[in-house]
Amino acid sequence: MIHFDFIVKNFLRLIYAYGIKEWILLIKYHSFHYSKMAPMIISVADGTRSSKGLTDRFKGMVSLYALSKATHSNFKILFTHPFNLTDYLIPNQYDWIPDVTELSNSVWDVRYRVLKKYPGVKRMFKEFP
Repeated sequence: MIHFDFIVKNFLRLIYAYGIKEWILLIKYHSFHYSKMAPMIISVADGTRSSKGLTDRFKGMVSLYALSKATHSNFKILFTHPFNLTDYLIPNQYDWIPDVTELSNSVWDVRYRVLKKYPGVKRMFKEFP
């Protein structure tokens, strides 16, 4: 007899392998209303997704900031897990704290990119127009 956990685990492996993870995150955390927002890159560490250690999160933030500079996009950081980053750091020359009016909860405005599977810089640039 095949265990239900085995089936679920293999199904999730299939989903993650073919890039459907981004769609699952999009549908899980956002609504279907339409509102056009200005494009920006947001580094999110809010505890809803699994992530590596604290140093890896900071490396990711710096990499996304460099990517936003290269693509001339706005960059914001939403860091609330395991602590609120704004309790320890404040913006200096660049305002990285997102305003509530800048964030959208619409499926049509948000795109997730899980960058674990994009090790090269050239491949990462292909993901962001």
